[in-house]
Amino acid sequence: MLSERSGAPTSNSHAIGAFMKRRLKLTFYAILALVGVWLLGDFIYSQVVAARMRSWEATVDRDPAGVRIGCEDFAVGDGERALLFVHGINDSPACWREMAAVCAERGFHCRAMRLPGFAMPTEQYAAATREQWLAAVGGELRQLRREHTDVTLVGHSLGGAICVAYALDHPDEIDRIVLAAPAIAVSSERSFLFSTARWHAIGNYLLFFTRVTESPFSIDARQITNADYPFQTPFAPRSTVDETFALIDNNRGRGGDLQPPLMMILSKDDVVIDWRAAEEFARQANAELRFVEDTGHAMTIDHKWPELVEHIVEFSRAEPSGEQGEP
Repeated sequence: MLSERSGAPTSNSHAIGAFMKRRLKLTFYAILALVGVWLLGDFIYSQVVAARMRSWEATVDRDPAGVRIGCEDFAVGDGERALLFVHGINDSPACWREMAAVCAERGFHCRAMRLPGFAMPTEQYAAATREQWLAAVGGELRQLRREHTDVTLVGHSLGGAICVAYALDHPDEIDRIVLAAPAIAVSSERSFLFSTARWHAIGNYLLFFTRVTESPFSIDARQITNADYPFQTPFAPRSTVDETFALIDNNRGRGGDLQPPLMMILSKDDVVIDWRAAEEFARQANAELRFVEDTGHAMTIDHKWPELVEHIVEFSRAEPSGEQGEP
């Protein structure tokens, strides 16, 4: 009887050990299955986006250099004062065409540059870096300064973040800066559960096959004056988004370091950039601040773009005084 009792704990230990091993094995297989399902989903999504991108690409006409027709850089006007326009992500100089024409009529030379990689096939788009974007802005500015007495840098969205980054390192090359809905921070208005920045970071850890994503959202605008504005691409390389967030991180909290006079134009209806963060940045920079009502993030093509023109023209005609502030 004593022998049977003394053997019971050993038998129970073996049973518990076997149960734990089975449980660990099942947990391992469950995790392995989840990883497999995730990788399969990632691969399938990458192939779906690739197919949709090929279908979209078949509708696009390009010049011999690969630039999408209608998205080329351009210049208009012959005034002594110059405006250099820098477009945003997934866009091109086309977003400035109507605004630049009116600014030219108001006496400015207007140059709308195309950022390296933009409006090109996806491989070239994905390969472009923020260093190349900044170098391109520098080259355009130096050319304009050789030919004009005064140069104002005008940036929208990502273009705004690029303008800030360039001005922080090269303040003497710019007479003024105008930022329209600049990417000072990204809005999470349309993001579920986590912030947009957090989702991007999660994606960088979890996406192995997907190198290009497709936006599920339409252009953020109330009423596009050119109803058939086809010059944005719905496909964003993850590398381009990485470069965008790197610029935002570089610029964060540095409004007080900006030297050229600054005007910022924002919309409280913007769901793409965080307008409150942009407003705080403007206050750090002691900038002139303007709000445009009833317009979305795509304010350069939304129906209120003539209001942007008025702000830009007024600000760019003023003589730099080194004193800024909201009127």
